[in-house]
Amino acid sequence: LFAFNDEKKLQPAAKPWESRPAYFVSPDGSDSAEGGADEPFQTLSKAVRTARAGDVVVLRDGVYTESKPCVFANGGEEGAPIVIRAENRHGATLIFTEVLKNREKIVIPKSSGGHIEIRGLTITQESRSDDYTTDIFIDCRADHCTFAENKIQKCYEEPIKCAYASDILIEDNELSDSIHEGIDFVAVTDSIVKGNTVTDAGRIGIMVKGGSRNIQVYNNVIRSFTRKLGDYALGLGGSTDPDSAWNPEGTAVNYGHEAYNLYFWNNVVYAQGAGSVTAGAAFAGAKDSWLFNNTIVNCETGIRMYNAPGLANNEGRVNQWGWNPTNVNPVCRNNIIADCKNAVAYTHEPENPVFANNLYYHITEGLPVGEDAAVIGSDPRFQTAADGNFRIGSGSAAKGAAQAVQSPVSRYGGGTMPLDLTDADGVNRGGSWSIGAYQ
Repeated sequence: LFAFNDEKKLQPAAKPWESRPAYFVSPDGSDSAEGGADEPFQTLSKAVRTARAGDVVVLRDGVYTESKPCVFANGGEEGAPIVIRAENRHGATLIFTEVLKNREKIVIPKSSGGHIEIRGLTITQESRSDDYTTDIFIDCRADHCTFAENKIQKCYEEPIKCAYASDILIEDNELSDSIHEGIDFVAVTDSIVKGNTVTDAGRIGIMVKGGSRNIQVYNNVIRSFTRKLGDYALGLGGSTDPDSAWNPEGTAVNYGHEAYNLYFWNNVVYAQGAGSVTAGAAFAGAKDSWLFNNTIVNCETGIRMYNAPGLANNEGRVNQWGWNPTNVNPVCRNNIIADCKNAVAYTHEPENPVFANNLYYHITEGLPVGEDAAVIGSDPRFQTAADGNFRIGSGSAAKGAAQAVQSPVSRYGGGTMPLDLTDADGVNRGGSWSIGAYQ
């Protein structure tokens, strides 16, 4: 048996949440009910105002009309998070109404205390504004949060945005049809983005900026079918406004780097139409960051590097802002760049760049000169690229041509952190690494 926090009812143990206090939500429930299995709430907004540390909120299958922002009043604790989950993966569909099209949808404020998990939901909205708006679907400003196995679509700004938070896990989500980013980190530390699919983002697929540190981004797929991805698919750095950027302790205000010690690997970027992704990956004011064993196909440019543009300079802000760093010590190793107009483009020269063991195929311009162990012009022999399968086939020039990356790796602030160095299918790379996301 397990008990509700209000201790009014007991429910029989029968599901994965059997050992935890639980609330239930159902489209035919009522927000004036007690939230039990037989008396469920009707909306997620009611449930997140009610849940406390250790609670599980179970959304039964069906369509939910949400007309209020879902703002967490409380957070969980270490070992006792608040868990919001669909009873069956993607079986519960949240539709946010017209009144919220210019508002954040699910909000986890810093004051909640964090320790919150959202899993398995389908989230969309009735309509989307045509103008610049704030309609972030999951807006997290608290630590120790997990967002996994959700399907989020039809937002203007971002499906998932995290800022000034630590220990965030974003895993196995399907994110589609956003005008701005797919996933956006601003001043986030020690967090992981893995196994997500971002489809038809309008600006950037996954962006990590604002002074973010020690972020791992791997095993993700960024693809463009119906909308041009106008900036880049993978962003190591970016452009952050002066009110949001993090600065290293002891430095002048608004001076620093957009990112420190980022590691992006095993990601696949591809476009259905030639050039519908402007750049596969971009370094923008990043320091000590790595892009390795990624597969980038059919973009205008494979990898671009430029100084992070201060928004004060771009938008004529009155208060001048000095955040405009170059890339320092960027490493690009073991990547496949195929069917792109440009292989590598420097808008601004980085400091101490390392390019090694990359494979370039069907490239028109920007091929490297003197790169260590580059493979130029050889066919990677993708298995079925037309179907988005970029695993390498027999006789591929990528086989065994990479240089192994060692784990653990250095982290900002001292010490090291381990990386999962299997390939995008979870296959052990062994002693002979192949170039690209797949072994």
